[in-house]
Amino acid sequence: MHPGDRVVISCHADDPHGRELRWWLHPFNRPRGGQVRGSTVELAWHVHPASVGDRVYLGIGMAAQSRYHRDGGRDEQGYDGWPVCYYRVAADPAGARGPAVPEQRQPNRQERSLH
Repeated sequence: MHPGDRVVISCHADDPHGRELRWWLHPFNRPRGGQVRGSTVELAWHVHPASVGDRVYLGIGMAAQSRYHRDGGRDEQGYDGWPVCYYRVAADPAGARGPAVPEQRQPNRQERSLH
């Protein structure tokens, strides 16, 4: 992956008490994203240049509309589910896909004979 790429994650859960669910992304080295509400949602991560690294996490937060949660505290601070995905995000200094340094190619037989 490179900065500028977009990852879309489809999520689904049901609350056994029928409460509304809140979802958000928390990418490596970036602030927590805005919340999306519902049982089935799609979350999009636009890879930021600050997220370059060999083992970059993307946390997916989920919490029921409740004061108490499984982890992380009360109210808006808590969460009921927190899967984490890891990605390798490579820098793309040229601003385009492909190698940052041009590939070295060996001259073919015809080209060698001309020199």
